Amino acid sequence: MQYVAAHTSVPIPKLYKIHTEESGRIYIEMEFVRGQTLSAVLDELSKDQTARIFAQLRQHVSALRALPPPAPGIVSSAFGNPAYDGRIGARFFGPMCVNEFQALARCDLVLEDVHFLGQEVLQVHTAHYETKFTHADLGARNIIVRGDNIAAIVDWAYSGWYPEYWEFTKAHFVIREAAWEENIRTAVPCYEKELAAEEVLWERIPEPGTAMAWHRDGLAKRTVCKVKCHLRTACFTDVKGASSPYPFGEDDSYMDVGACDGHSGLDVELALDRGRPALKRRHGRLRPREASANSPPPILSDSRPEIETMAVVLSQATAPMPQLVTLAAYNRGNLPQARNGHPDQRYGWRILILPQDARERHSASAFEATTACDVDSATSRLINAAGDWWLRASRHLDPTGDSTLLGQIAVGEVPMAASSDEIGELFSKVALPAEPQQNSLTWALDAVAAMQTRGWARKFDRNRLRDEAVAYADDRMHGAHAKEPRLKVLQQ
Repeated sequence: MQYVAAHTSVPIPKLYKIHTEESGRIYIEMEFVRGQTLSAVLDELSKDQTARIFAQLRQHVSALRALPPPAPGIVSSAFGNPAYDGRIGARFFGPMCVNEFQALARCDLVLEDVHFLGQEVLQVHTAHYETKFTHADLGARNIIVRGDNIAAIVDWAYSGWYPEYWEFTKAHFVIREAAWEENIRTAVPCYEKELAAEEVLWERIPEPGTAMAWHRDGLAKRTVCKVKCHLRTACFTDVKGASSPYPFGEDDSYMDVGACDGHSGLDVELALDRGRPALKRRHGRLRPREASANSPPPILSDSRPEIETMAVVLSQATAPMPQLVTLAAYNRGNLPQARNGHPDQRYGWRILILPQDARERHSASAFEATTACDVDSATSRLINAAGDWWLRASRHLDPTGDSTLLGQIAVGEVPMAASSDEIGELFSKVALPAEPQQNSLTWALDAVAAMQTRGWARKFDRNRLRDEAVAYADDRMHGAHAKEPRLKVLQQ
């Protein structure tokens, strides 16, 4: 942000102070910018108002792209240090060249196997690109407007020097808002082939840096998608309104707060509640739970639709807390299956196992039936090039950092005594999709049924759960205008 303020006239909030805790965690104090997020008003603007806003955005993006990089073809932060982008995983990377960066984006898959992913990926990953200064998280939720003027562009955590197409592709790496997609092409240079290639990678290649396990044909294997990290440096992850997994009230959504070294804004919330400079929060709150060794209280005591976040529950009990089990819906973007498929195929579906303790948020696990590929960590060769169904288990996740996560439906609790291996063993016995009408949702529903046999999931009517899950995901696709909460609790 300091770099952008010093070299351009792009409107951004003023940085007042950087605060450092004894633990080394950093957060930033910034200017309050009055206005509304573009996401909140875009559907209500006239054509002329919309055109004026996106014309201004085009000027700001052009100013960023006109800046000279610290070295030709470098991928790095603004000042030539390691960069951070959630698309590449929860790690720092660089400085590096474009070819190395694209290798990271495909999880270090060797070029000899890239053709299995299609011609778009092969052409893009063998082409030459310049690097441009990039916001890297450009979305309607990160633009504050007053009337038909842009008051500020916020959330610069990922900004830096990236391949010239990265601004355009990353502008689509969010919940798809129709009005945004219609207009963003007038403000950012279009790279349609590169977007098509990225969409294939989003769907078929796992997030870099994620521990994976797969089960197929009675075999099990663990792998880790590698990320090269040359140097650790401060990284600010903004915690604002609609773009944050833990949103604040609409009036409070324009103050950016960040946490250092990959910590999410949840730590910042904890710090603020301990008397640090406060952000007034209207939606969601921290609250202690009462101790009870024999009958732990429900994970969620407030499931009102207006609570737009999973409540953070801090335990004061000595007994281990159960883990929350959710049926999670993911945006599949503009892939053909998502556009034209059966309602069950419009979204990706996973079972998430989430620790209640906010301090262990990176300890979540995800289980899903998928036809995606994997990359062997030892050989960097493609696994499952044929696109067969297999069970993918992802460990040590922070799902709140995944911008494709639409929302979650709470379905049960798993005891802390149950290990990841035990949970994985249960899911490995759930039959993979084999018929055309079967998919990731039908597998997830079967997985819920398997958990019911252990007492880990509440009793649901399968058809009702399926219908409610699809309707829930349909609503969550409306982004800031969604009526459903980010975490929903169904009544039995």
